[in-house]
Amino acid sequence: MLVDEPQISGSLWLDSGSASDGAEHRWLWQGLSSDVESPLLVDGPGQWNEALDTIRTDLVETPGAAGVPRWVGLISYEAGSLVEPAVGYAGHPDVMPLAMFWRHNGSSQELSTEEGALPAAAAFPSPSVADHERRIEDVRARIGVGEIYQANLARRIDLSFDEPVKGLQLARHLQHREQHCYSAWLRVGPELAIVSLTPECLLRGTFGKPEVWSYPIKGTAEPQADGLLGDPKERAEHVMIVDLVRNDLGRVARVGSVHVDPLLGTRDMRTLRHLESRICAELAPGYDVFDALNALLPGGSITGAPKIQATRVIADLEKRPRGPYTGALLTVDAAGQVVVSLLIRTLVLQGSQGWLDVGGGIVWASDARQEVQETRRKALAHLDGMVSEIP
Repeated sequence: MLVDEPQISGSLWLDSGSASDGAEHRWLWQGLSSDVESPLLVDGPGQWNEALDTIRTDLVETPGAAGVPRWVGLISYEAGSLVEPAVGYAGHPDVMPLAMFWRHNGSSQELSTEEGALPAAAAFPSPSVADHERRIEDVRARIGVGEIYQANLARRIDLSFDEPVKGLQLARHLQHREQHCYSAWLRVGPELAIVSLTPECLLRGTFGKPEVWSYPIKGTAEPQADGLLGDPKERAEHVMIVDLVRNDLGRVARVGSVHVDPLLGTRDMRTLRHLESRICAELAPGYDVFDALNALLPGGSITGAPKIQATRVIADLEKRPRGPYTGALLTVDAAGQVVVSLLIRTLVLQGSQGWLDVGGGIVWASDARQEVQETRRKALAHLDGMVSEIP
């Protein structure tokens, strides 16, 4: 179905593709939802707490059916400072407040596959390959002296398109090709939108129920690569983050309830294979799913270990705010079910310009050239067919 791209801030399209994991790796609803109220804008801790309390109150006072859109939130990476003031960050997001929340008032509209040519773009990575390799060696040096154990370091691919991009059309086209579990298009402002093809779920749960889950992804290889599970570097990178997320959930969980099942599973995409674990917890009395969100931000898989010091290293080396990238997309249905995706593999579009940040976990065993190549692989999962090459 051909549709006009909604211009209303907060309009959202979700698609879980052909996810084979059942309901566990799917959005709560599918399709386009564009009956949206004005956003709650968050730029301070008080506003953050007020926004979450508004959502809680709404779910209690006006309960509804499962699968009906109710609340959507775009949470920047830097919003982690609202719940953990000690984290490091390189400034306020350039293109958005720290967070935005929209109330949706209706059902979603299913859309068919979008066909047509992908838009052509020129790609301009920064920093350069040589500079990114130097930053990787800087992280390794900090690991060598015991400052950190791991940091997730990113580089940016700036994009110049031949003409303004229709983001919803692009999202539908890419999802047809990629079939990711948590694909989304979100209208943020008049010329600003995001297109996310992330495989990672930061949080799943239900308001008023104690069970919560997180699914950290760490470790990447070519699709169907047999050696990923046996690679000591990839295993170490992954297990560190699993321990970190277990600790995060443990802050709000009943003692002894946090467990991992499975540990070191694999997730296959069209262009990449990942290691993924499933972490389960039962919330302690007095805590709810939104407290679990507070405990998890910023996400462990996109920061490092220990988390707070890793964020300071990231800010020192990247030297610019990440904004939507490695932030989160919150979805809440009218029955109080919550799914939060982690915004990796996420394009930010602004007219005929855009950018895609790509990164990876750096540990002592990391090889700088291989890490650069991993950023290329991840970028091409989005940009293949739009750019001729990525330096």
